[in-house]
Amino acid sequence: AGPREKKIRLGTFLAMIAIIAKVGAASFAVKETLMSIIMTFPALRSITTFLNTDTDFEVRRASASTEGLKAVAPGDVASIVLKGVGLSWLEKPLIRGAGIDTRPDKIIAVLGPSRCGKHRFVELLAAEVPCTKGTVFMAPYLRRVLVSREALFFESMSLTENLLLAIARQKDKDHERAKSILKTMGMEDLIPLVDKDVDGDNSDMEKMHWHSKVSFTDLRLLALCRALLADPHILILEMPFMYFSPEQIQKVKRLLTEFVRTGGIQQGAEVSDSLPRTVIYTTEDRTACHFADV
Repeated sequence: AGPREKKIRLGTFLAMIAIIAKVGAASFAVKETLMSIIMTFPALRSITTFLNTDTDFEVRRASASTEGLKAVAPGDVASIVLKGVGLSWLEKPLIRGAGIDTRPDKIIAVLGPSRCGKHRFVELLAAEVPCTKGTVFMAPYLRRVLVSREALFFESMSLTENLLLAIARQKDKDHERAKSILKTMGMEDLIPLVDKDVDGDNSDMEKMHWHSKVSFTDLRLLALCRALLADPHILILEMPFMYFSPEQIQKVKRLLTEFVRTGGIQQGAEVSDSLPRTVIYTTEDRTACHFADV
């Protein structure tokens, strides 16, 4: 933890332990071990947003108090409400008077030019930073997943381990869901890698080098796949259409529409819960807002 922090989240701690165990088992030199941990650590904050949700309530309560529930969302605990939200960064006002007031099961666009604070705004929505003014209400039991612009993955894990990272109790159907989403995204060439991971046919070296077979654009698509497999109630996307071709954008839009309209992706006969799903995304392109409901 940093000098001002007395504790860290359990999800972050467990992820660090997992990294140290994997790196340590490889018997690398001390310098290489430390560098591997340092290079991997930036991914922890984003990935553990949806790990160990029960242990993250303290941060989430900062943006969803009981008084806020009574004040801004009477009778509808699944509503998403921001009123007069302000956020300062490095003592500089970054966001002033931001507001959202909508029921769930919506696709919401946040439009703004470059360097206007969209990145910090999505961090605020994901409960990674608290607002300095105003009221934010999203019920703490609603799973929130943030997909940032940086597609962050653990290089020491296989493709399948990365995709299913947020699923605590994995079942065979989760592997099938992963393959189905890959197919929908037009990434059928990666399905054999998932099959090899599941069957145990990949060597440790092959598992760790899957990322050399994918492009930067592929990694961004895979980050979205991983988030959808986590089945959040609120999916927060930072610039989700950036770097994609028109064909890829249409595939992403179809998948996000299915996610909201059907209450999750590839749930099959077993539905995880009856709560609706919501997508919030940022963009600098006004035409990209036409896709949204709000």
